[in-house]
Amino acid sequence: MNDDDRSLDERGLPSPSRRRLFGAAAAVTGSLAAWPTLTLAGAASAGANRLVLVILRGGLDGLGAAPAPGDADFAAARGPLGQYPTPPLRVDATFSLHPSLVELHAMVGQREAAIVHAVGLPYRERSHFDAQQVLESGGTRPYELSTGWLGRALVASGSKGLALNTTVPLVLRSRADVDTWAPSALPDPSADLVARLERMYAGDPALATALERARQRVPLDVEAPRRHGTLGAQDHVFLREGERCWFVSIAEIRRLVVDGNYTRLWFRDQNALLARSLSALPTTLTEESAMASAAICGESISPKLG
Repeated sequence: MNDDDRSLDERGLPSPSRRRLFGAAAAVTGSLAAWPTLTLAGAASAGANRLVLVILRGGLDGLGAAPAPGDADFAAARGPLGQYPTPPLRVDATFSLHPSLVELHAMVGQREAAIVHAVGLPYRERSHFDAQQVLESGGTRPYELSTGWLGRALVASGSKGLALNTTVPLVLRSRADVDTWAPSALPDPSADLVARLERMYAGDPALATALERARQRVPLDVEAPRRHGTLGAQDHVFLREGERCWFVSIAEIRRLVVDGNYTRLWFRDQNALLARSLSALPTTLTEESAMASAAICGESISPKLG
């Protein structure tokens, strides 16, 4: 019998036993503080081990992703669902992986990943949202708990967490120190925007604290805010001509000509004819931003008025 013919237990990988799985989960949740070689993502230093949790929000057919062709009853029980365009990727004498999961199959072969079979939630109704709530809260029924099991583990261990999302998912919610981060195509906030947010959040301790945490973690422009309505060289404008759109920095504008209700704008290696939307732009441009644009582009901004 070769190595692949051995069961998951014999190969030192997790077995399909629900009892063993839940026992291991409880042990991990209760012992993060005593696990010195593992750091949660939010507090990890370069090169440190990290605990990363990925939740796939959607349906996944477990026996489709990890079929059991070695089971004598599998083919009859699955019917067409057990048929694949190419042979499944063999894991051991019983289980295989879907032919599309090539990288995962390689990780299993290198003992970097394990597939835990026949494990589910205590929830047996048909609401996806209720099932998701049980999955992330760690409760036995929907809305039994309002915090997440990983968030509670962070509190118990005194660790920090990081959600790669625009909001904190339920699984991380608790009294723990958790930040969020998500990629954005928008420019960094200007000093004027930050100042406005500070005034707006002044009466809300939670929002004021969140803004201050963001300022401590991400250096923000803290120069004195400009007067309302004035565009500077670091600002951006959204341009649209028909179905073409651009997000352009003021510093990228080489020239503009205003004629009645239309404005012809030259920027980068392109130009656009805009109707009305930039009719007030010359009056909002400061001398500083105009000179900065001219210095960068080697051309003067010479609006034609009237």
